[in-house]
Amino acid sequence: MAITVNFTGKAGIAGTEVDITGVVTDVGDSVPVADSDRIGILKSRVDVGLIPSSSTKTSSDVYQAINVPKYFKVIDAWFEVIEAEATNTTACFALGITGGTTDGFVTAATCAVKDVSHASTNASTYSAAGGWSSSAAADTIDLLVSVAAFTNVVVDVYAVVVDMRATANR
Repeated sequence: MAITVNFTGKAGIAGTEVDITGVVTDVGDSVPVADSDRIGILKSRVDVGLIPSSSTKTSSDVYQAINVPKYFKVIDAWFEVIEAEATNTTACFALGITGGTTDGFVTAATCAVKDVSHASTNASTYSAAGGWSSSAAADTIDLLVSVAAFTNVVVDVYAVVVDMRATANR
């Protein structure tokens, strides 16, 4: 059975996620861009090695990487391999929104090589649409595992976001 793992450092949306202790949340969360407090880059680290051994990793797990608050627009998202997968080198990640298109930013990409960035040019679903908006409810940017279960991969996930809330609600 697949597991959903919460790497966001925030409370899970569904309440059924496997929460990770030791998750790194200070790797660039909400870095302002262009002297605007409405545009920023969110960054989160997903370290599969932190998943407790009591949780069986599968080839269909979902790793929640970035919490997207209500009324935020995600312009683009991508991930970079920090530590390459050593065991299951054919394992892949797709990057998207579970409440939307699960590979809307990046289609299946392997993580067998360190320092490789997987950009949204691999999938045009959200790029062609000008991004993805969380107007109805908060959601998460997720890594969806396929082909094989990861054992040790570490990736940094990035998202360029715009805060679309009315000024009075900020």
